[in-house]
Amino acid sequence: MEMKEKIMEAVIELFNEKGCHFTLDDIEKKLRISRKTVYKYFLSKNDILKSIIDDAHEGIHVRQQEIFRDPHMGVKEKLFAALTIEARHEDKINLRRLYEMEQDAPEVFTYFMNAYEDNWGIIEALLRQGMEEGILRPMNVELIRRMLADGMETCYHGDFLIRNNLQYKEALHQVVDIVMEGLVTGK
Repeated sequence: MEMKEKIMEAVIELFNEKGCHFTLDDIEKKLRISRKTVYKYFLSKNDILKSIIDDAHEGIHVRQQEIFRDPHMGVKEKLFAALTIEARHEDKINLRRLYEMEQDAPEVFTYFMNAYEDNWGIIEALLRQGMEEGILRPMNVELIRRMLADGMETCYHGDFLIRNNLQYKEALHQVVDIVMEGLVTGK
């Protein structure tokens, strides 16, 4: 594993332990490296966090493209799969602490939310395709996208996940399921 990746991994561990209250000193101690080594790869603590976000979102986008092109999946399967992709590092990051970033590192939180808003092109294309094929009811694509985004974003603001005893993945699946299938059980 190259040093840049080691630094990112260490920051994930420190974030899980301390939220955004870790320092460059903590990174240096954890990896037994100098500040000069950290600065060789990153400009600041926030730069490291933004790199982790970029890495995750890039992976999601690549995976969405693969799902979109998969000839063995139907539109409904593709839509669910594309909306519930597990981001790189997601299994390592305590996403229940992500809300702390809103207070303690607002610049990084804003960056995260903006990056999040940029990844909807494939979802919108799948929604339109599903409507054209008659698999989905004709509805306003922007409204559906906004409902999905707002539902997902609820998990990042405040301590919603903690207060409701939810893990991020569980909440995400419920949001997508509610939008795609509704609330009615069919009874």
